Amino acid sequence: MNAWNALVAPRYNGIRNFEWKTIQSFESISYLRADATEKASGRNVHVVLFKKHSSKGDGRYLEFVAGSRGELEAAFGAYRNEEFGWERYADMQFRNKFPAGAADLLGNWGASDYASLRYYYVSNGGFAGATATSLADLFTFLPGGRYESDHTGASGTVGNQKWSRQIYKGNVSVNGWSMTLTNRFQGEGENFQCHCSATERGGAGWEDFGADGSAGDADDAGKGALIVWWRRLAVLGGFVGLGLIREVGYRDCV
Repeated sequence: MNAWNALVAPRYNGIRNFEWKTIQSFESISYLRADATEKASGRNVHVVLFKKHSSKGDGRYLEFVAGSRGELEAAFGAYRNEEFGWERYADMQFRNKFPAGAADLLGNWGASDYASLRYYYVSNGGFAGATATSLADLFTFLPGGRYESDHTGASGTVGNQKWSRQIYKGNVSVNGWSMTLTNRFQGEGENFQCHCSATERGGAGWEDFGADGSAGDADDAGKGALIVWWRRLAVLGGFVGLGLIREVGYRDCV
């Protein structure tokens, strides 16, 4: 309900026929809907706030706006009291992608990760030590097609960890959905996937690295991709035949 009040309700008057339908499961479903009047246009619309709480933690709140409940259900399906069969709703979060340009990359982009493991003796339950790994990556994209990246990490037994650092400098070229960095490991070039995502607030961004902490390589689907938030767009204005689909609360109410 907090998500509805923070992300949806402020844009509407006369909210009526409100329903809050939640499905508790391994990957829960949040489904809130109502009829309302848009403040901006004065239109009477049907609104659904949807989220599939993915086990990977990448579920997003999506706001669906249509002229009526019937129009929305014709395109995306009616509410169903089970965890399966929500693909037409949930998959819309992956449509918020646009080709990136060199100007979108300028600035600093970074990510970090940490994991640890504690050990105990089976015989008496006593503490036997711990190991930990931490990683940090910082990319700086500069004017003139240049970049710098700084990669640091520490791993091993807590209290006796080994530290490493690698710095790269080279050129970057962007081609819509991918980019190439020169002078990477052993002087080789490296390809990355990249795209822009529209946000309501704009100006936010991060680099999405793979589970192993390495930067996403376009040739390795198991790794992440460099994600760039599009500063120039206000909202995801994706009219799909019947109405607006807006990604809301991308970082606020995950």
